Amino acid sequence: MPADAAVGCAPGGRARAFSLCTALCQPGQTNWTLATGRLGEALALLRIGLASDREGLQRAARTALAEAVDGWGRGSRENTGLFTGFAGFAFVLAEFADVDARYSNSFERAAAEFAATVRAALPGLEQLPAMASDRVRDLFDGTVGWLCCSLRLRRTARGTLHRDLDRLTGDLVRFLATPHGTTPVAAHLLPTDESHASAWYRELYGTAHTPLGVAHGAAGTLAALSLAVLEGFDLPGLSDAVRHIALWFIEHRSRDTFGDYWLAALGHDARTGRTVRDPRHTVPASWCKGTTGICGALALAAAAAGDMPELRPLASAALHAELSRQAAGWTGQEGLCHGRAGIGLVLSRTALLLNDEVLAAARDVLTQVTCRTTGTDESSENDRSLLTGAAGFALALSEPLTDPTLSWPRLFALA
Repeated sequence: MPADAAVGCAPGGRARAFSLCTALCQPGQTNWTLATGRLGEALALLRIGLASDREGLQRAARTALAEAVDGWGRGSRENTGLFTGFAGFAFVLAEFADVDARYSNSFERAAAEFAATVRAALPGLEQLPAMASDRVRDLFDGTVGWLCCSLRLRRTARGTLHRDLDRLTGDLVRFLATPHGTTPVAAHLLPTDESHASAWYRELYGTAHTPLGVAHGAAGTLAALSLAVLEGFDLPGLSDAVRHIALWFIEHRSRDTFGDYWLAALGHDARTGRTVRDPRHTVPASWCKGTTGICGALALAAAAAGDMPELRPLASAALHAELSRQAAGWTGQEGLCHGRAGIGLVLSRTALLLNDEVLAAARDVLTQVTCRTTGTDESSENDRSLLTGAAGFALALSEPLTDPTLSWPRLFALA
C-alpha cells in the first residue's frame, strides 16, 4: 500500500484514544499550558471528538479550553511561547475556530494580540549579542515556535488579520534566516554555562555547544523555514538558509553499524572555531532532539529545496537505520516529545513527503506498541500532558496521521 493511501488509524488506536479521554475529561488540572496543562488536553479532546463525531467529547474540549483560559488569566501572562505561553492559546483557538464559529472572535483577538506582541519583541531580540540565550531560537517558547504558530494562524485568519500575520511571518523568517553577523546555524551556538543544558553537557562541552534537535536546536529552524517555503513564502535569504542548514546537517552527521545518525549537540572549540563531536552524546530516538526529528526536518527541506536531491534518500535511509537501532534495543519512553508516539508522528508525516510505504508501515507498528504499553508505567500513570502523557497519546492515536489536511502537526514543525 502506498504511503499516501495509509490514511486509517492503526488497529486499536482510536479505541485506545477513547479510553484515555476519561482522565482528560476530568477537571482539577492546575497547569494551563499547551505542553503540560489544560490547553493541551483541550486540543486533544477537540480532535478526538471530531474524529469520533462524539458531541460529549467536544463539550469536554470546550470546558477544558475555558478552564485553561481562566488559569492563564489568573497566572503569569508574560510568556509568549508556543508550548509554554500565549502563542499556544492562539494556536489552539485557531483549531477551535475552524470547526466552531463561536470561537471566531476569540481567535481573532488572540491572533491580533499574538502578532502585536511578537512584532514588538523582535527588535529587542535582534539586538541581543551572539550566544545570548538558548531560548531565543527555540520551538517550545522562542522564535521558531512563533513562526510555526504564525504559519498556522494565517490559515484561519481573514482580511487585515491575515495580512498582518503574513507580515509577521516575513519578519520571523528574516530573523531566523538572516541573523545579524552570523549564519542560521552559528546563531544556535550557546555558552554551556548559561544555557538550560543539563549538567552533563558541561562535562562534554565545557565552553559552548550547538544543539541539533527540533525542539531546542538547529533542526527546528530548518523545519520551520522549510514550512514557510512550502506555504508560499519567497523572501530574500530564505531558500539559501534552508540549503545552508541542510548542508550543515549533511556535513555533521555521524555513522555507526546501522547507518547515519546525529548527536544531540556538537561542541565548539574556541581556539580553532571547529565543532567537536563526543560520541557519548547520543540520545534515544525521539522527535525533540534525536535523529528521528532531524530526519523529519530534512524531509521538509527536501520538499522545500527542489535542487537538493540528496536530502530525500538521506532522510529515508537514516530513518530506516534508526528503526533498526530501536529493534536492537529500545530504551526510550512513550510520549510525543521523546517517545514512541512522537516517532510515529514523525514517521507518518515524513512518509507522505518521502512516499515511503515502509515508513508508513513502521508508524502503524509503533502505534500498536504504544497502544499496548501506555499506562503500564506507574511513574506516568497520572500524566495527562500533551508532551509526555495521555493528551499526546490520545491525539496521536485518534486520527489518521497521514492525512495531509491536519494542521495541528505544525505544533511539532511537521507539514
